[in-house]
Amino acid sequence: KNQTVWTSSNVSLHCTAAGNPRPHISWLRNEVRNETIDIVLGKFSVNLSEMGNCQITDSYCTISSVLQIFNNTVADGGKYICSVENAAGNDVAAAQLIVNRVLYITTPPINQTVNISETVVL
Repeated sequence: KNQTVWTSSNVSLHCTAAGNPRPHISWLRNEVRNETIDIVLGKFSVNLSEMGNCQITDSYCTISSVLQIFNNTVADGGKYICSVENAAGNDVAAAQLIVNRVLYITTPPINQTVNISETVVL
């Protein structure tokens, strides 16, 4: 699902897949596997959970993954892809993340002194 967030916020992208044999989920950013996903620095976190018994070979195994992105910057925006694969094949789902910059004043007005009847430009 596409998401629009503000800078300095956190966002979670969810992906759930089912298959037999057990599927494997990985995340890609802008079509490149693990681009800039730096878990060591705490910018990204990937959580994976299994639902049901994934050891039984005659039923589907359902897994879910959450990609969390902390303290968003505009540079974190882009296309995030959940890639799912197993021996039977693969599938992908994509979401666009748009990170809007919080509004701030770049050039404040300055104090001016003018005489009566003079034009003032702010």
